[in-house]
Amino acid sequence: MSAGRIRLLHIVRNLHDGGMERVVADLARVVDPAAFDMHVMTLGRFGRFARDVGFQTTLHHAPRMTKLSLLWPAALAAAVRRIRPDIVHTHSGNWYKVARAARLAGVPLVYTDHGRQHPDPWLNRWLDQRAARLTRQVVAVSGALRDYLVTRLRLPPEQVRVITNGVDIARLDAPPAAARRPVAAGGRGGDGVVFGTLGRMERVKGYDVLLAALAQWPTDAPRATVLIAGDGSQRASLEALARRLGLGERVRFVGWVEDTARFYPQLDVFVLSSRSEGTSISLLEAMALGCPAVVTSVGGNAEVLGDELREWLVPAGDPTALAEKMAAVARSAELRSRLGAAARARIEAAYDVSRTAAEYAALYRSLVESATAPPLHPRDLRARGARAERVSP
Repeated sequence: MSAGRIRLLHIVRNLHDGGMERVVADLARVVDPAAFDMHVMTLGRFGRFARDVGFQTTLHHAPRMTKLSLLWPAALAAAVRRIRPDIVHTHSGNWYKVARAARLAGVPLVYTDHGRQHPDPWLNRWLDQRAARLTRQVVAVSGALRDYLVTRLRLPPEQVRVITNGVDIARLDAPPAAARRPVAAGGRGGDGVVFGTLGRMERVKGYDVLLAALAQWPTDAPRATVLIAGDGSQRASLEALARRLGLGERVRFVGWVEDTARFYPQLDVFVLSSRSEGTSISLLEAMALGCPAVVTSVGGNAEVLGDELREWLVPAGDPTALAEKMAAVARSAELRSRLGAAARARIEAAYDVSRTAAEYAALYRSLVESATAPPLHPRDLRARGARAERVSP
């Protein structure tokens, strides 16, 4: 440990893409610098969230690696050894490579699974099962995801614990949303209702289902407009789908939003049409800013809404059910006000990032205090011995 502090190294692909990266940046920023020496290493570029990690965090670029580094990440292991962390913590998308590198570096590993692909490719599951054997603690961001890891990946139940994601409510609240410049022209107002969503434009997010729901909007419901913030590989195909469905000005693609707290106040209702989720950061942020939410019943969404808001869950992949719930909340301003207040209270009670950070801090301390790094696999010991023989005089 560094001067009595735990030296922690997060390894992520970047600090740019979405909710998972936002969580890592928030966790780095709110950590107690008296207790933790925080480091973050990216396998690619730093990205837009890098400026939010806080002055107490040291950023590192990973070394350049070939495709063979998945099997033998020697350069990454050497970079880890130079930082000398007490714990390496990695996240979805990097597990197997970082697990091998941490084992070679002799550092215990924590892995957080932020959500699975849908469908979940068998190769990913196969690699993750092997990465788990090199991992001290696996964290799932929802109870539903923990159940999946235990039943489908057959991970030992005692190895997997739940720490839900959280959002920085203070960051979202300041400066006041009313003082922020709007993201998209229009926003709230008039006799219509503005729905919105934010995230990567990939199949797992189910934006095609949202567009199909808007296409069958009830004629007796208030006029609906949908704002879609984000970008991704499916943006062009989704824009083409909107044209084929004749949605016109009823849907607007507004691109990446740097300051998400400028986006949510423009919405009357937040919509999450995902086919799969962990614990959605966009859902947490929208609810924290008082947006009522209509969301699919996948991943941790039901846990986030809780019993009071559970009525606003819909089956994934069902545009008719989604349209019905959206229309129901669109018909009553009083209902939207009440649901928005309940949403804010739910996030304040259970999903502030300070609680998430405290749970991770307790986990790190327990690993440092009670355990040492797992022994090297015999294969790795033989490889080390062979390398030593090659370089010995």
